[in-house]
Formats: sequence, structure tokens, C-alpha cells
Amino acid sequence: MIKILGKIELPPTERRINFDLYKIKLEKYLAQMSQEINQEYGDFLEVDGSIKMENISELDQKIISSQEESWARDEGKTVDGWKESRGKNPATMAELAVSVLLHKAIGDKFIIARASKFDDYQNGVDNVLIDRENGNIVCGFDEVLGREGNDGSEKKKLKLMREAERGGINIRYGATIEKGELKRKSFRNIPAFYLGLSKDELGKTLESLDKDAEMSESEKLVLNKLFVSLETQINDLENNENVRDANLKRNLANFKDSLAKMMLK
Repeated sequence: MIKILGKIELPPTERRINFDLYKIKLEKYLAQMSQEINQEYGDFLEVDGSIKMENISELDQKIISSQEESWARDEGKTVDGWKESRGKNPATMAELAVSVLLHKAIGDKFIIARASKFDDYQNGVDNVLIDRENGNIVCGFDEVLGREGNDGSEKKKLKLMREAERGGINIRYGATIEKGELKRKSFRNIPAFYLGLSKDELGKTLESLDKDAEMSESEKLVLNKLFVSLETQINDLENNENVRDANLKRNLANFKDSLAKMMLK
């Protein structure tokens, strides 16, 4: 018989995530999510869950192409090579995971959509939420992935607070719901929030994420952390005397009402 004399402390090891495997899984889930929403509201989302840019202007298309070419040059890659690399980036994986997780948790109350390329590149927002009940885009989310237990939120917090002091973000390619029908619409003065994940939290989320299964404890922990963070961010915005735009304040109040629907029981 083996006698256990004591607990052996092992040094922490960095979580290794097979991003190629999870990328395929997440893309499958996003395609299913897009199909569900498009069946209900029409041709709204691309297969990757992003908002289709209906009737995109020539200028907006040039802005998108110019930005992609600039980022590709900075990394010494072709545009196609840059896109491939970006798709495998852990920060992109965090964005995909949060999109799927939010759709799984609150998709019955909100349309969870990845922002169009234009709004991603120009307005710095990864996701938009549309309240199914009142039809409003209630907020934009900017995912941020930290390292070594840090979710990387502090830097993003300062950036988004400055955006709020300037009046919030704009959504060029958005939509609202009127009498059950989705209508394309642009929005101004929308509050934006960050959703911070550490690399460890991302790993646990990817490991437990199953779109069709019941919500796992790991998923619930991550979601509740995100929602509590949203409450804190709202309070920070409300207490900031430099956040003065009346439209932003009204939209922020609308989001507070919507947040109550998000909290997990």
C-alpha cells in the first residue's frame, strides 16, 4: 500500500491551447448562430457571425481595404497572409468565443452579432447587441485578452472612457427591430464596454464550450464575471462628470434596463 506523506507542490504550467482545433469548432458554431438569426430576420449576418454591409459605399470599401493593406505592410505580409494570421490570433479567438458564449446564454433576448468590418476597423467595436424586445442596439463590446492571470482590462478601460467622454461610439452598419422585422440602421452615441478574459479563462471557456449543451460551471463563472464587470463600468460612466452627451446618457440608461435581462439566475 502506498502511504501519502504530504502534498507535493508542482510549479504552475502555462495553459497550452490548440487554437487550430478550437478555431474550426468556433467557426462551426458561428455559422449555426448566423443561420438561426438569418432564418428569423432575413439575410443579416455573414457566415462568421458579422453584420453584412448592405449597400456599402465605395468610400467605406476603400477605407476597409486601405486599413487591411496598412496592417499587412506593418507585419510584412500580404493582405491574405495578414487575414489568415489574424484569424488564428488568440485575441480573435477570444472574440469568437465570447460571441458564441453570449449567444448561447442570452440569444433568446438579444441578437449577438459581430460588428461589420467597417465598424470593427473604424469604430473599434467587436460585437453589438440588439435587444429583441425593444429593437435597440444597446451597446458595443470590445473583447480584450490578457496574459498570466491578467485580463488586460485596465488599458481598454481608459480607452473606452475617453470614447465616452467624446460622446460614445457610432455604428455605421447596424439594425433595429420594428414589429418583429429587422431594419437596417446606423446609430450614434452608443455606450461601449470591454469584456476582459485572461488566457486561462479563454482556455477553460474553449474546453467547456458546447453550443448545444447545458451551460457549464466554467461558462457561468466567465459570464457572471463579465456581467458584474459591466455593472462596474456603467457606474464608472455615470459617475464621470466628463461624460455629458445627452444621447449617450439616454442610451446608457437603456442599456441598464437590458443588463438586468442578461444576468444569469
